[in-house]
Amino acid sequence: MEWSVSLVGVALVMAALRDLFHTLWHPTRHAGLSRLVMTGL
Repeated sequence: MEWSVSLVGVALVMAALRDLFHTLWHPTRHAGLSRLVMTGL
């Protein structure tokens, strides 16, 4: 059970880092996750 929680945590961190990279350094400055969050808000 502990390894599955760790795996989910690593996946969340990787998704956040990918979104951060796309938001800051992608030419269009739009990432998928941040767009979904802003649409939801």
